[in-house]
Amino acid sequence: MVYWNVLLKLSYQIQELEAKQVDLGARNKLLRIELDQCAMNSNKYQEQYTRLCIEFRKVYKQKKEMTSLWAKSLTAMKGRDTEMQEIADVS
Repeated sequence: MVYWNVLLKLSYQIQELEAKQVDLGARNKLLRIELDQCAMNSNKYQEQYTRLCIEFRKVYKQKKEMTSLWAKSLTAMKGRDTEMQEIADVS
């Protein structure tokens, strides 16, 4: 009788463990799908980030060129102002 009770308890435990195994297998499958989706999103975001970095570098270079051109223009204008002042002082 005791032996029968032990076998019955073990049988229930085995059934519970098998049910948990099925549940965990299903959960594992869902989590793998979610992980794959996250990996795809991560790749898309990395590609977008790379494109934005390239665009930023272009804009930064253009800004640097425009600032340099602006500084050269100011220097040329100051030179012209000096020349015009010298002409005005001579006259």
